[in-house]
Amino acid sequence: MKDGKAQIDLLTKKGFLKTGAPSVSLQAEDKAKLNLQGNRLLNQGSVDQAKKIFLTTHYSDGLCRVGDYYREKDDPVTALKFYTLSGRKDRFEPMIESAVQALRAVLKEDEKNLNEDRNHKSE
Repeated sequence: MKDGKAQIDLLTKKGFLKTGAPSVSLQAEDKAKLNLQGNRLLNQGSVDQAKKIFLTTHYSDGLCRVGDYYREKDDPVTALKFYTLSGRKDRFEPMIESAVQALRAVLKEDEKNLNEDRNHKSE
């Protein structure tokens, strides 16, 4: 998708997807320990705690795995947020493309119905 970045920028700048996380300065060793702890928590099902760690450390693989969790739970907006934060275009661009196609179909159907209504009124 050519303009996926532009669409994500629009979503995040207008506040639809909150992507900011507090900036914390961590030593590499501390970051690695936190990421290990986050992975353990995620594997144990403590998604909220793991999510906080991954947001703090900006651990892209962990953020992507959190996105996977929300996608499996049928929460595409939250999944999209975490895929975007992780930088995984291969995950978020298809979601955006699907949403765009769905909106196009709805708008096309609405336009068709509106035209049919106009034709019936003019008869």
